[in-house]
Amino acid sequence: MADGPRYQRIADLLREEIRAGKWEPGDRLPSHNELAEQMQVSITTARNAIQLLVAENLVYTATSRGTIVRSQEVLESVVTNHIRPDRPRAAHDIFSEIARAAGREPSKQFSARMEPASQEVAHWLGVARDEWVVSRTIMQYLDNEPWSWEVSFYPRDLAEATGIDAPRDIPEGTTRRLADRGYAETAHRDT
Repeated sequence: MADGPRYQRIADLLREEIRAGKWEPGDRLPSHNELAEQMQVSITTARNAIQLLVAENLVYTATSRGTIVRSQEVLESVVTNHIRPDRPRAAHDIFSEIARAAGREPSKQFSARMEPASQEVAHWLGVARDEWVVSRTIMQYLDNEPWSWEVSFYPRDLAEATGIDAPRDIPEGTTRRLADRGYAETAHRDT
C-alpha cells in the first residue's frame, strides 16, 4: 500500500479491488470488524476507510446488509424530460419511466410534512419566513440501490389547491400533477 494515513491506504486498496472486479456491484464488503481484523487496524480506521468510499459513491451502507458495492452504470436523464410537451401520458413519474426504459427496477420511499419556511426556503418560494410550506421527501432506488434523495418545498396554498399536500407519493409525479391543475413548471432549483 502507498504512503498516507492507514484508513486512506485501506480505502485505496479496496478502491483498486473494486475497479479490478474483485468486488462486483451488489457484493457486500467485509464488515468494519472483519476489515479491521483483516488489516490489523482499529474499527475506527476501518470505518474511516469505508466512509471515504461512501463519499466517492463507490459503495453505500444498508443497515441490514452492510456495505454494498454500487453499480457504476449511468442512468441517462435529461433534466427537462418531465416537462416535455410530447411526453406520453402515463400513470408513473419520469424517474420510473427512465428506469424501466433502461431495464432497471425503480422503487421509492416517500414522506411529506408541513413545516415553517426557513429563511432560504421562504426566499426561494416568495413566501414569508415561518409561513407554512409543504416539504416532500423522496428516496429513489434502482434495483434496491439508493439513487437519489430529493426534498422539494411548495407554498401551502399551492400544495392544497393541487393535492400535492397528500402524505403519499403521487404516481404521475408532482410536476405533471401541478401542470394538470394549471400550474406548469417553468423552472426549478437544484441544490
